[in-house]
Amino acid sequence: MESVKGSKLKKNWISVGASIKKDEIDLFNRQLDNLQCKTLKDLCNLLISGKLRRLSDDEQMQNMNLQVQSSGLITTQMGQKFD
Repeated sequence: MESVKGSKLKKNWISVGASIKKDEIDLFNRQLDNLQCKTLKDLCNLLISGKLRRLSDDEQMQNMNLQVQSSGLITTQMGQKFD
C-alpha cells in the first residue's frame, strides 16, 4: 500500500533545471545568495509564491524616494525623473 501512495505523490511533481555557462557559475551563486536562496529550488519557491518580481522603473524610483525621505539622505536624484 505504501508504494502505491508514494508513486501517486511522485506524479504530482516534475523536475526543472537550467544550463548555464561554466564561467558564470560564480555569478549565479552570488545572485542566489543575494536573493537569500541556497538552491535553485529555493529560487523557484520564491517565484511561485510571488515574492520575487521585476519592479518597473516608476516603482524603483518611488522606493528610492521613500528611502531618501525616511533616512534623510540627500542625493543628486532628489528631483523629478529626467530633471
